[in-house]
Amino acid sequence: MPRKAQGTSYLSDGCWYARVVVAPKKTAARGLRWVTAEPLAKEWAAVLQELVDALRAAARTAEISDALSLAVKVGADDEAAGLERVRQSVAKLRSEKAAARLTGPTATKGGLTFKKFARRWTCGELHADYPDHIPLKKSAATDAGRLELYVYPALGNTALTDITLKHAQDVLRRIPGARSTSTRRHVAQVMVRILNLAVYPCELLKVSPLPKGFLPKVKVRPGGHLHPSEDRALLACVDAPGKSGVPLVYRLVYGFLAREGMRKEEALAMTWSDLDLERGAVRLDTNKTDDPRAWVLDPGVTAALTWWKETHHKKAKPSALVFDGIKGRLAEALQRHLKAAGIDRPELAENNAKRRQMNVHGLRSTFVTISLANGRSETWVMDRTGHRSSAMVNRYRRIARTVAELALGPLTRLDHAIPETGAKPKRPSRRPLPKKDAGKMREGSPVKRARRAETSRKLAEGKGFEPPVPLRVHLISNQAPSTTRSPLQGKHPN
Repeated sequence: MPRKAQGTSYLSDGCWYARVVVAPKKTAARGLRWVTAEPLAKEWAAVLQELVDALRAAARTAEISDALSLAVKVGADDEAAGLERVRQSVAKLRSEKAAARLTGPTATKGGLTFKKFARRWTCGELHADYPDHIPLKKSAATDAGRLELYVYPALGNTALTDITLKHAQDVLRRIPGARSTSTRRHVAQVMVRILNLAVYPCELLKVSPLPKGFLPKVKVRPGGHLHPSEDRALLACVDAPGKSGVPLVYRLVYGFLAREGMRKEEALAMTWSDLDLERGAVRLDTNKTDDPRAWVLDPGVTAALTWWKETHHKKAKPSALVFDGIKGRLAEALQRHLKAAGIDRPELAENNAKRRQMNVHGLRSTFVTISLANGRSETWVMDRTGHRSSAMVNRYRRIARTVAELALGPLTRLDHAIPETGAKPKRPSRRPLPKKDAGKMREGSPVKRARRAETSRKLAEGKGFEPPVPLRVHLISNQAPSTTRSPLQGKHPN
């Protein structure tokens, strides 16, 4: 539960002021020119804060500034009873809000049901009533579907005040056993969230009937990821007449996800205005974690998307989708396309209690695994995936070490992997060196050879290796070493 805001008072230039919190991280101050003592200033600050809180609870935030000014005017005009008049206004606001909550359209003769209250949350009514405490739900449609499918049949017509732990456990028992532990946890999370909102800020329940440990544990099953060779085969599987291949837009999506690490929803919602193809960067303001991020694109991705725009979306508006043309469920399409590309590694198709079938998230796993295996840092990966903790990235480290030991290498540049772009990798120059230069490259100058010999001698001393021949003769014969040295011979130690 967030900490309740407190009004404060301070003295400036001989005049007392009241400072109140009008919004998260936003305050407002009003001068109390008639106040001469600190206790009275503190009392006025507390009352003005109560006034602001009452207006925010009634969803009348636009009136806060005028209401504060009017309350200060009341205090200046009536120094004796002004404070009490403002307190009465606060009490009236609170009673109006309570009456609207109890007699509004969501109340019934038998009491407010779980279904009616939950629908107020999914449709955005609770956000309108409590904008500072209940954010607008981006995944409201998904939660509404879970509620309709799993929760409402067992719990929908039950009065909100009559719900117990047994009701919630009955909902989980009705979920088919074939559903994953993630589905069960999502359903439990929705119920926990709704009942917590009924406690605060709606104040319909004193305490939630669901204890802290109610959420089921999720069994993490490793999912498949593509090897670089499989990625090349998938992206090169051209959809031609008479041949069952992969459409171009799907190959672009698969290659983009495997090279940039975005979530599927983020990539499919990406517009041309989110891309800066001239500089090779992407900006992602709307995402799952509400954490805007931006990063530099892989050069091959920049080249492929530039070609995609110039050849297929030259007149597209900035608000147009980059990957326009995806139909149906992308996970089902990916399985079909893997078969069409001849990718039949068994672990990509397994779906059992130990392993999860390769899905679209597996392309994100491919990005993290291949990046870590090829020396990319954890910070570099998290900047692109949006992971907030190292624990999420550490799940991929073991398989990344295996990929590194297999020396599978990095993914091919996207513009080189898709044949339609026409881009080809540059071949290294094989022009032979001139004979005179080749000899120098092999042998080096006499000075350089002498330096290498001196370095080798210093590294060998004290490590059980035999010293150079001139030094060994000196040690055996106890004679002073010769002062004449070859230009190629290193210096003797003093």
